[in-house]
Amino acid sequence: MLKKLAVIGTRATIGSHAYKKAIHKGSSKASILEVACPLFVPLIEEGELNGKLIEYTVAKYLRPLIRADIDTLILGCTHYPLVESQIVKELGKVRIVDSGKATATELLSNLRKKEILSRKNRKSKDEYFVTDLTDRFMKVAEMFLGESLQGKIKKVDIN
Repeated sequence: MLKKLAVIGTRATIGSHAYKKAIHKGSSKASILEVACPLFVPLIEEGELNGKLIEYTVAKYLRPLIRADIDTLILGCTHYPLVESQIVKELGKVRIVDSGKATATELLSNLRKKEILSRKNRKSKDEYFVTDLTDRFMKVAEMFLGESLQGKIKKVDIN
C-alpha cells in the first residue's frame, strides 16, 4: 500500500527537501507532498493560535493536502504543534507527526542504547542563556514552554 505523506514547513525547510530525502531513504514507496506555510511562524509568534486569521491561513495552505487525501502529516517546524488543533480541525482524521517530539524520542532512544543517559536521580534546575533578551522573546519562549521564565533566563555577552 502506497503511503500518502505530506510535510509542511517553512519555505527554507520545504526548499531543502530534507524530509522528503530522509523518508525516501527509508521507504521509496511513499508518495510525499511538500507544502510551504510561510505565514504560520509569524502568526504563531504573534499569539494568533485561534480565531479567524489562523483558521483562514491553515485552510489556505492545507487545501491541497485535503485534495491529495493524505494519511500522514509531518509538522516540519517546531512552531507548528502550537496550531495542531487548527490543523486537525481542517484535515480531519490524519496521523500527525510532530518532528520535534520525534527527534527527542529518537535522541532518548540513542542515549539509552549507548548507555550514556544520566542515571543520577537528582532534581534539575532549568536555566536558559540568551544573547539578546526582549519582551517578544520572553512571550514566545513562555508560549512554547508553557511556563513563566522569570528568574530562569540569563543574558550573556558573547564578545
